[in-house]
Amino acid sequence: MYEKINYVVAINCASIPADLLESELFGHEKGAFSGAANRKYGLFEVADKGTILLDEIGEMPLELQAKILRAIETGKIRRLGSTTEVWSDFRIISSTNRNLEDTISQKQFRSDLYFRLNQFHISVPPLRNRKSDISELVDFFALKKNRSANPSTEMPDCIEMLMHYSWPGNVRQLFNALERAFLLAGSSTPLQKHFAPEITLSYVNKTDPDKSHTLLADLENEHILKVYYEMGQNRAKTASALGISVRSLFNKLKSINIPSS
Repeated sequence: MYEKINYVVAINCASIPADLLESELFGHEKGAFSGAANRKYGLFEVADKGTILLDEIGEMPLELQAKILRAIETGKIRRLGSTTEVWSDFRIISSTNRNLEDTISQKQFRSDLYFRLNQFHISVPPLRNRKSDISELVDFFALKKNRSANPSTEMPDCIEMLMHYSWPGNVRQLFNALERAFLLAGSSTPLQKHFAPEITLSYVNKTDPDKSHTLLADLENEHILKVYYEMGQNRAKTASALGISVRSLFNKLKSINIPSS
């Protein structure tokens, strides 16, 4: 059926509707339900001799948690629509951003499944509590994007700015911020201005409050020009998109030396 090697299959439990998640994990037989035209092997079965990663397991429906617990304890999988069970030798890695102990008290997660999964607990602190990792994360992101090997050494001002930010969205937010910065910088090394305004302004407000008004004006002008050219330099459309009057737009464009059309 498939080569039995040690590898990892992964699924995000929050990204799949509850009525499809069981089929993804346990598979189904042909004709098990409407639309099941062929047999499908579930990820627990595919993960035989390997590992299955259950990401965002805290979002898994309660009724499915019982079936997961049985699969862990017996090593047996039953596809939807089947009357027989098959063996699968798998290990499980699970992850969540929720506090499962609180979820258990709210009766949204089974305590027996929690204790069965919680053999080796690894707690990853939020990025705001491990800012020393930011430089390495910047270099890791750059490596994935085929950029220079160690950009963190080439952009110390940016790294200092990133260290000052609170990162409510953790590593995903950092990577999104880097994606924007590298795109705006093109082939050059990103500068502070290439990062999102909330990151830049947060840093300037902490380190140089007098500069924040100038920076805010620069960012506003940059946004106005971006929309202006996206709208084909049509002032009526630009003003509508920005939610300001045409007269206000005229004055703003005049202040940044954009001639009247």
